[in-house]
Amino acid sequence: MRTLLVLTAAVLAGCSASVDRYTWTGGDSTQLELNRQECIREANAAYVPWVAGNGPRLTLYKDCMERRGYIKTSG
Repeated sequence: MRTLLVLTAAVLAGCSASVDRYTWTGGDSTQLELNRQECIREANAAYVPWVAGNGPRLTLYKDCMERRGYIKTSG
């Protein structure tokens, strides 16, 4: 039972990383979803855990989207 709880928590934690908390304007609206997914992958690849001494880089995703011409309107 404990293993199931740990596994469920791990899956939910992994899924939460892909949730987009921002609303975007500008940029290429036809490519928004593709760019969003690419920026999530880029941010996840560059992430260094806090226990490793570098902590999360909270703006990686936002910065990636802004480089592609999008403007954050909420979030």
